[in-house]
Formats: sequence, structure tokens, C-alpha cells
Amino acid sequence: MYQEKIATAELLNQQRLAAYRIGEEDQQAFARISAMLRPHSISLATEYLDRFLSAAGLKLDDATRSSQIEKSADYGRNKFTPPIDDSWIRRVEKIGALQFKLRAPSYAHLSALNVTHCMSMQIILDEASSIQEGRYLVEAFMRIAALEVDIMISTIQSLEQEAFRDQIAKNAQTFEQSISAIVASTTTDSANANEKARDVAKAARELLTLSNDVATASTQTSSAMSEAARMSGGLGTMIENIEHELSTAFASFSELSDAAKRAKDSSSGLLTHTKSIDQIVSTINSIADQTKILALNALIEAASSGKYGAGFSVVANEMKVLATQTEAATQEIGAQLQQISDSSNRSVGDYTSMSEKFDGLRQTAERLQASVAEQGKSVQAIAACIDETSQSAEFSAHAIREINQRTEGVSANIGDVQAKVSRLDEELNRLQASADTFLRSLHG
Repeated sequence: MYQEKIATAELLNQQRLAAYRIGEEDQQAFARISAMLRPHSISLATEYLDRFLSAAGLKLDDATRSSQIEKSADYGRNKFTPPIDDSWIRRVEKIGALQFKLRAPSYAHLSALNVTHCMSMQIILDEASSIQEGRYLVEAFMRIAALEVDIMISTIQSLEQEAFRDQIAKNAQTFEQSISAIVASTTTDSANANEKARDVAKAARELLTLSNDVATASTQTSSAMSEAARMSGGLGTMIENIEHELSTAFASFSELSDAAKRAKDSSSGLLTHTKSIDQIVSTINSIADQTKILALNALIEAASSGKYGAGFSVVANEMKVLATQTEAATQEIGAQLQQISDSSNRSVGDYTSMSEKFDGLRQTAERLQASVAEQGKSVQAIAACIDETSQSAEFSAHAIREINQRTEGVSANIGDVQAKVSRLDEELNRLQASADTFLRSLHG
């Protein structure tokens, strides 16, 4: 293979030399041109380098510039030295390879060559022995200069193509690695996405089932709250009735307490009257005692008077009997009054205790009435809370039904995602196949 490339290159060089009419008869002309230009090699090299650097926008330090001028001058001194053959072409190719390594634009090199070629042709014309020789040498110079430019441009183009192929190969390798990595990563991501989509779909189905259960429970809760609200309304009515009954009982207890107080006052008055009567009875007893004493004295006086005092004795005896009866009656009245007094005292005590108990019952009724009123307020507050909770439960049930609908939509979307992920896997497989085909076409 290598020998074939060498043979092909030698054939191409022969074709080039023939195309530019470079033969044995021109070797003397090239030797004459080389002799004319050799003394001017430094000036020509300096002009070439300055033009080249200016056109390429490059700068060199003094040491590098001097070294480069010397190298260019050495090339210029040997550029037209015979023989112009394969070895000469290889030297020019090396210069072309050097220009390629500099990565300078082609126009910078060509414009610099154009200037130095014009200077070289002027030197040839000035130093030729005749106009005819000058024209002949200039024509030979132009042919070899054109051949030089052709070889350099061909070398640069060949190296650029080779570099381009290398870059294409590197890019193809990078592309292959990138595509493989992307396909592998995307395939993995697709598999993960597919798995996650399945997990999400499962979770969505479970969420849908759970939300259905919650919706049912919310509906039941709403119904229970409505029933509780109805019952709390009935309880409120019952408490209002109890409060009304307590108000009536409170009024009755107040009336009974007042009646007990009035009975107590009446018993107290009766006890006072009884005491007054007892005092009168005591006075009557005292009078009866005195009457008995007077009757006894009268009997004694009647007895001492004999028959004259017999009538008076009867009267005195009757007075004694009357006094005795009066004493017995007053004792009976005293006993009755004592019983009345005892009963009155007990009645006063009973009425006092009854009044106190009625007052206690009235106070208890007041407290119970206040407590029932507070319970009524609490029941009203509970009823309001139950009503609000019922509304919240109804709203929650509505929201959960909405969640159910959206969850069903999410489940459907997840199904679409799974289908798209599957299609993405298919597209990735086709992309991998297309990339393989493209890379095979690049590798030839």
C-alpha cells in the first residue's frame, strides 16, 4: 500500500513537471536564475517575511524574526538550484507543510510570494545580458514559480483534507460516543420514567380509591352533621321549654315563699295575742284566788254571825264555788292557750324553715335557670358549629369529588405519558440505528 502511494506521488510529480514544461533543457536557465538571485536572498527573504506577517496579522520577536529570515533566505538560495526534480518538489512540499502548521491564511503566503516574485523578475531583467535572455529567464522563472505555488497549495490542501478527515474521524468518534451515551442515558431515563409512570399510575389508582372512600365518608359525615344540626335544634327547643318551666317554677317558689312569710307573720301575731290572753287569764286567776279568799272570809264571818249570817253563808259558798269554777276554767283556758302557744311556736318555726327552704329553692331555681340559659347558648353555639361543620363537610365532599375527576384525568395523562415513553424508546432505537449507519458511511 505504501509503495503504491509512492508510485502515485512520483507519477503525479512527473505529470506536474511535464505540465509546466520543466525539462533537461531548462536546468541551465534555472542555474542562471539561481546565480542571479542568490546575492539578494536576504533582502528577498526579509520582504517576504514582512509581507507575510503583515497580511497574516502576526508578530515575531527580533530573534525569531532574524532566525526565520535566515531560513527563508537559505530556501531562496536553493530554490532555483538544479535539478528541478522529485527531491526539489519534496523540499517545496516541506515549505507548504510548514505554512500549514503556521495556520496562516493562504492569501498571506500568496501575496508575499507575489511581491518577492515581482522583485525577483525585476532582478533577472536587470542582470540579464540581453532583453531576449531576460525574457527567456523570466518566462522560465514564472513557470517554476507557478509550479512552486501549485505544489505549496496542493500540499496545504492535501494536509487540510487529511486534517479534515482526522477531525471528521474524531468528530465521528465523539458523535458516536455522545450518541451512545445519550441513547444509553435516555434509555435509562426512559426506563426509569416508565417505571415511575407505572408507580405514579398505581399511586393515582390508589389515590382514586382512597378519595372515593373519603368522598363516601364525607357524604356520610355531611348527612350525620345535618342530622346532628336537626337534633341540636330540637334540643335547643327543649331547653327553651325547660327554661320557661323553670321561670314558672321560680315564680311559684317566690309566691310560696311570700305565703310562708305571711303565715309566719300571722302565727307570730297569734302568738302575741295568745300571750295577751294568757296575761288576762293570769289576772282572772288572781281575781279568782282573791274571790276564794273573800268567800272563805265571808263563810267565817257568816259562821260567827249565827243564824243571821246563814243567808250570807250561802252567798259566800256560791262565791267560793264560782271562784273554784273560775279557777278551773282559767286553768283549762291556760292549758289551751299553752297548747295554742306551743302550736304557734312550732308553726312559726315551721313557717320560718319553709320560707328558708322556699328561698333556697328559689335561689336554686335561679341558678338552674341561669345554667339552662348558658346551656341554651352553648347548644346554639354547638348548633352553629355543627351547621358550619356540615357546610365544610359538604364542601369537602364536593372538593374530593373534584379531586376524583382530576385524579382520573391524571391517570389518563399518565397512560399517555407511558405511551409516549414507549414511542420515545422506539425513536431512540431508530436514532441509534441511523447513527450507526451514518458512522459507517463516514468510515467508508
